[in-house]
Amino acid sequence: MDLSAIGNQASPSEAPALGALQAVLSAAERLGVAREALLAAAALESQDLETRGRALLASLGGAERKEGREGTPRSSELVSRVRTEVAAQMTDGRASVEDVARALSLSSRTLQRRLERAGTTFASLIDDARRAAALTHLRNPRVAIKEAAFLVGFSEPSTFYRAFRRWTGATPASYRRAFAA
Repeated sequence: MDLSAIGNQASPSEAPALGALQAVLSAAERLGVAREALLAAAALESQDLETRGRALLASLGGAERKEGREGTPRSSELVSRVRTEVAAQMTDGRASVEDVARALSLSSRTLQRRLERAGTTFASLIDDARRAAALTHLRNPRVAIKEAAFLVGFSEPSTFYRAFRRWTGATPASYRRAFAA
């Protein structure tokens, strides 16, 4: 901002005040330039943040879509329904994927695919149900260990013993003794 035209019209007593005003306006102009530079830098940073934000949202959107396939309430509801059906069929000692799928009005392959999307397998759900049933049966001292093995779907007690050790790290007999104590 050029104040020389005003300075030429000013009286000698106004000259110091005019110099001060010129200094202030010059500083304000420099600040304005600095302000503009700051605003330009902020705009660039904002664009960079927006670009990074969009990239992050896109990657999260992919995760959401994946989660939508795998972790939806529908898939956890399906897992819960399968667990319930497996437990109901385990009272007969066996639960097959075909029988459970039929009970849920699905084909066995569709059931397996949906369980896979939910992050589990039919075999792991059967294993969990067998473990829970075995622990329940072994807490009852009137149920023999061999009988517990057959009740949870094992045709041989030795297979049951190996599975039980895998589940708990203990033998069925030691588990029963520890539970009784």
